[in-house]
Amino acid sequence: MARPTRTLVALLAVAALAAGCSDDGDDDTTTGTTSTTVAMDDTAAAPPTTAADTPVDGGEDGEGTADPSGPTTSTTGASSTGPIDDPAASAANDELVERATSCSSTTGGCDGEELRFVQVTDDSLAGADLSGADLQGADFSGADLRGTNFRNADLAGAILARADLTGADLNGANLEGAILADAVGADLDGALLCTTVLPDGTFDDGIC
Repeated sequence: MARPTRTLVALLAVAALAAGCSDDGDDDTTTGTTSTTVAMDDTAAAPPTTAADTPVDGGEDGEGTADPSGPTTSTTGASSTGPIDDPAASAANDELVERATSCSSTTGGCDGEELRFVQVTDDSLAGADLSGADLQGADFSGADLRGTNFRNADLAGAILARADLTGADLNGANLEGAILADAVGADLDGALLCTTVLPDGTFDDGIC
């Protein structure tokens, strides 16, 4: 009977060992499950940041601005419009300048020629005969206009700031609203001055 007893004891020991391994596995599984649950809770507590949560730099009215350091445009003082970047506008201006130089060389000059808003900032019209021409809104900023004939020309609203008008004939020219700030050599005797900015920067508010 000794052998059956030993066999029974061995079987009981194996069963006990198997039961202990099973308990350890359950504990590990439980621990793993608990860790997974905690990790999920941490994720839920801190949702991912989206673009809508990102603060936008806004102005006083609270609206965001894409480029707060964008270009600004000065509205004070008189200056040339600068080079004409638009090809069509540049071509149109070149045509006006060509017409001005062409009519200037004919008998009677440019009397009645419509050259509104022409832009000339060099010496291409120095000494030209623009008498009687319609030059409303023209830009002659810094241009060399020495000896140019503007007799009876309509220069209303024209910009002649910093232009050299030495020897230019402005007798009978309409300079209503024109800007001549810092222009040199201008003889304004006989010219129509009304709301005109004079070469010395003063404002002439004569009767139009």
